[in-house]
Amino acid sequence: MPSVVLISELGLLRPMHHSKSDRVDGQLLIAVPAYHVLNYNGWHMEKAGLNHRCPTIRFWLETHELLTNNLLKEGG
Repeated sequence: MPSVVLISELGLLRPMHHSKSDRVDGQLLIAVPAYHVLNYNGWHMEKAGLNHRCPTIRFWLETHELLTNNLLKEGG
């Protein structure tokens, strides 16, 4: 069941019914490095005395938004 833990910690828990193996490879290509980043951040947070699970942190970050803006130079 490690793959279920891997995917659920990232909020990606869903069955993988891909008909092409490159789609499965693509999902794993994203999920495995993301899980390592998640563990690395968790390790640093634990070291700092912050012992919170992913759902709690996700809840806190729900209020955050990413805003982008494109500014054109003079002449296009």
